[in-house]
Amino acid sequence: MEISEKLALYLEILNCSHPIHLWKYSSDFEMLYSDFPLSRFSGDLLKEMRIEEKLREAEKEHFPYPLFLENSSGLIFIIVFDAISSPYSIYVLGPAFSGADSLSLFQERLENVPMSLSDRSFALSAVKDAPIISTNSLIQYAITLHYLVNNERISINEIYFLSTSDKDAKDTIERITSEHRGIYEGEQSFLRLIQEGNPDYAKGIQKMMRLSSGMRVKGKNSLQNAKNNTLVLLTLVSRASIAGGLNPEISYNLNDYYADRLTQCESVSEVARLSQEMLEDYVQRNRIRIKNAGISRPVKNAMDYIGLHIRENISLSELARSAGYTEYYFSRKFKEETGRSVADYIGSAKTEEAKLLLTDSSLPVQEIAEELGFGSRNHFFWTFRKYTGMSPSEYRSARKK
Repeated sequence: MEISEKLALYLEILNCSHPIHLWKYSSDFEMLYSDFPLSRFSGDLLKEMRIEEKLREAEKEHFPYPLFLENSSGLIFIIVFDAISSPYSIYVLGPAFSGADSLSLFQERLENVPMSLSDRSFALSAVKDAPIISTNSLIQYAITLHYLVNNERISINEIYFLSTSDKDAKDTIERITSEHRGIYEGEQSFLRLIQEGNPDYAKGIQKMMRLSSGMRVKGKNSLQNAKNNTLVLLTLVSRASIAGGLNPEISYNLNDYYADRLTQCESVSEVARLSQEMLEDYVQRNRIRIKNAGISRPVKNAMDYIGLHIRENISLSELARSAGYTEYYFSRKFKEETGRSVADYIGSAKTEEAKLLLTDSSLPVQEIAEELGFGSRNHFFWTFRKYTGMSPSEYRSARKK
């Protein structure tokens, strides 16, 4: 079956539930096809919705994976690249809202945009029938559309969440809920993957997303709903990690850190990206915990201390004093049990934290160096290269390909 036939059938199936539309563009962003009823809008979707520029930037860095794109007015689009054909094509599915009051919010924002009465009227007519679809369902649509176009199975971790708001989208989400029969078992399965530090935790998320689309208690808008669900997810992951053996002080501090950042998110896409960073952070720390099982309590406490204060300057004398040993004895004991010197362990731990910041934030390299307590950018550069074989900038570029 040709791609066009697959997509026609897929669209027909989707329209049994939601009036959603499909556009096809060339790699030069020239529209090749649309089934949208308003010819003026459908003829120039990307420019009309002011998303072409952002899409061009994302296309360079994240091709060929799907984009979950939310524009500044709260409309959501799914972008999938046809990586098989040459030249490739771009498919756009949408628009949709993710909250019950999204249309009213769209109208409010539209009032603040300088435009003619006819343009405002047209914009409203173009989106008035946009369906309300849960974020979870839209993510599943993106995964399925990518499979139909590229014949490739992907996970949620390979979807890039992009916002066209003026503030840079920083971070990553999933929603864990408790309203569907069987959700408890799915939740427990997911949390066990987190406790085990299992990189396949995304599969547990996808299973739960199929069971439920969010909390029954709804916020005042889609952004608040996303924050509510992510706060629940953060709490579950934090407590499950403690139950699995992660130091409670570390887990609670991480909880507070991500909860604070969550309050600063200004779009669903920002919430989504923050959630991804949070999950990866907990998984990584649980993986390290399991790897270090059997280590004596004083050394384990020192390792926990390093984890808690990874963004500060950590001295050998401070660690030894906390353990109740001399620096010489503590250094020897630490290396005997871990196979690494204290300095080597700290450098490696700081590098792992730097990887998260380079991958899931837009902070400049200099700011990351300062955030992690390196004396200079040069010190950060050489430490990072020692443990990864590449510079921080090279690592960030490689992760975005």
